[in-house]
Amino acid sequence: MEFPTWMIKLAKSGTLTISRNEIKAVQIRLKEKSLDLNIIDKKFLKEVLESGSKSGSLRDLVKLIRELSESLKDEGYTITVSYLGTVVLALGSEASSRVFNLVAGLDGFEVRNFGKLLQLAL
Repeated sequence: MEFPTWMIKLAKSGTLTISRNEIKAVQIRLKEKSLDLNIIDKKFLKEVLESGSKSGSLRDLVKLIRELSESLKDEGYTITVSYLGTVVLALGSEASSRVFNLVAGLDGFEVRNFGKLLQLAL
C-alpha cells in the first residue's frame, strides 16, 4: 500500500475539494504526515466504495483496512476520515487501536466517533 504515503509525501500540505454536479462531495486536507478525508456527501462515498469493491465482503474490507493501517503506521503517517467535519476514524500512527487490535487484529485503526460513523454508514 504505497499510495497513501506517496500522496502525503508529495503534497506536504493543502486542500482539495471534489465536487459532483457542483455539490461538494469530499474535501481532502493534507498537513505534515496526515491526510484527512472529510466526507460531505455520503451518497458519493457509498457509490465510490461500491464501484471499487470486487466482492464487497466484510473479510476483504477488513484485510484492506489491516494492510493500509499497518503500512501507514510503519511509515509514521495517519489518515483520518471525517463526516461533516467530525473525525470518525483514524488509521495509522496516531490511531489508538486497543479494542480493534484485540477483537479483529487491526493495529493502527481507531473509531473516534461511533455516532457519526453510524450516520455515515446509514
